[in-house]
Order: sequence, then structure tokens, then C-alpha cells
Amino acid sequence: MDSNLFMMTIQKILKMVLDLYPPFALTKGDLSVASDQQFPGVRSMKYVNILFCVMMVLFIGVQYNDPDGLMWAFIYLVPALWAALAGFRLNHVLGNRAFSALAVSVLGTLVLMGYYWPSTPGFWHKDVWWETETAREGMGMMIASLVMLVAAFTIWSARRKLADPA
Repeated sequence: MDSNLFMMTIQKILKMVLDLYPPFALTKGDLSVASDQQFPGVRSMKYVNILFCVMMVLFIGVQYNDPDGLMWAFIYLVPALWAALAGFRLNHVLGNRAFSALAVSVLGTLVLMGYYWPSTPGFWHKDVWWETETAREGMGMMIASLVMLVAAFTIWSARRKLADPA
């Protein structure tokens, strides 16, 4: 697949997903973050989520030369979106509908992690994962699951602070 076509496809998909649900829609000057006064203690998690979002976008970017790269781009897009929302739009993902979608996303990511868990002995050794694609895929799913769990924890913590401000 041509890398320009691949990146244009990912950009269109990102815009389409963000525009599906109005609170997720990004508008110029509206990358507002949850105020630190409103959610004290969540500030450091905001930066962790932004870092994880950038990392997952880079994961998507390196999929252009993979035969099943589009599938992996979609898989990595889900944690990237949730990390971006937890980092930039926390106020908009605190509702029940968004939290339900988050729960489904976390569950799906964990199921995929179990499915792609590497069966290669010593998969964490560089000489193994450098040569074995299934080990890399499994490790990618482990990282994607970690990103999802961090985003979920951030959103859950903010929901708890709203429910019990004391």
C-alpha cells in the first residue's frame, strides 16, 4: 500500500470517528483540557495520556509497510483515540455513554491481547521479537492494552472525583 494513501486513509478515519459523536468533535481552538482545578490529581495523568497518544500514533505510522498494516492501524487507533480524549477532552468522556464505549474498548483490547499473546518462548528477548512477527504483534497488543488501561483509569478517576468531590 502506498504510504501517502495509507496516511490519508488514517486521517479520514480519525476525522470520521471524532465527528460521529459531537462531544468528540475537534474544532479549531477547542482542544480544551479538563481544568486542573476541576480534577486535581489528574494533571499528571493528562500528560501521560498525551504521551501515550503520540506513541500510538507513531505505532500507526510504522504500519504502512506491513501486509496487514491497515488492520493494525485500526487496532492502534482505538487506544490512541481514548488516550487523546483522556488527555485533551476529559470533560467530554465522563458521561455514561462514553464510559460504556470505553468499557467495550478496554474489554476488546484485552481480548485481542489474549488472542495475540506470543507463544514464542522468550518473546521478550530482542533476538526473538526482531525476527518473529507474532512476538511483535503480541507485544504491540500488550502496549495497546496498557494504554487503554491508563486512559480508563484516568477517566474513571475523574468520574469518581465528580461523584465525590470531597
